[in-house]
Amino acid sequence: MKRMLSLFSGLKGWEEAFSRSGEWEIISIDILPELNPTILCDVSDLWNNQEFLIEAEKGFDLITASPPCIEFYKVLAPWRDEYKQNPSMQLVEDTYALIKILQPKYWIIENTQSGSIFINDYLGNYRQKIGPFFFWGNYPLFEADVDKNIKAQNDPGPSNPLRSNIRAKIPIEISAGLKDVIDNQKCLTYWFD
Repeated sequence: MKRMLSLFSGLKGWEEAFSRSGEWEIISIDILPELNPTILCDVSDLWNNQEFLIEAEKGFDLITASPPCIEFYKVLAPWRDEYKQNPSMQLVEDTYALIKILQPKYWIIENTQSGSIFINDYLGNYRQKIGPFFFWGNYPLFEADVDKNIKAQNDPGPSNPLRSNIRAKIPIEISAGLKDVIDNQKCLTYWFD
């Protein structure tokens, strides 16, 4: 069975197509108990979590991550002059450090256009953009038909406590597109065996 680590799993959008297949074991990480992650923990504190260390020993084929983008919006908002600081890149840095240590075959980090302005400086230019979603990583390019206004269309309004999670949820089309190319990716030796 293949293994997936979903960081900042939120409403589990990245996981949706993978979990439906029954061919992937998924370990989800989030800090909100109401989102029912496999491991309730801050990504920055994973190396202190015994449950995670046990799972990390088994390795992962894929790591997905959607670090919160609120930090980037705060800096780029009209009140930037009052905020007077760069956004914290700590969660992006911790995510990338984790990827380098765990060395999965595939990894993908997602964020927004606002996030791309800062993440590009750290990870290089984004690799792919689908609708309002920007991706960095080591994964086969894939296609997905996603409306550029999907986040606004799914916005439940400011009174919803999970508003950020709802707006940030990865659509099934993206999850399915990534799963399809990973599951069907052939290495060179396939053609010679």
